[in-house]
Amino acid sequence: MGKQRAPDGSAPTKLCERCGKEFSRSNFSKHTCNKPRKVAQTRKTINQKWWAKHRDAAVAK
Repeated sequence: MGKQRAPDGSAPTKLCERCGKEFSRSNFSKHTCNKPRKVAQTRKTINQKWWAKHRDAAVAK
């Protein structure tokens, strides 16, 4: 079948099989329908991880 040629001045586009949206091939890495969303960490979990990592140094003071 081959690659589609885009008109001058624009990147060729591709149709996403999952969501049906069309996106440009130069913008492929930004197309996020199949990437899991990262949930932001709460301050509580950040502090717990810090404490687990630095417990010995903090208690020794």
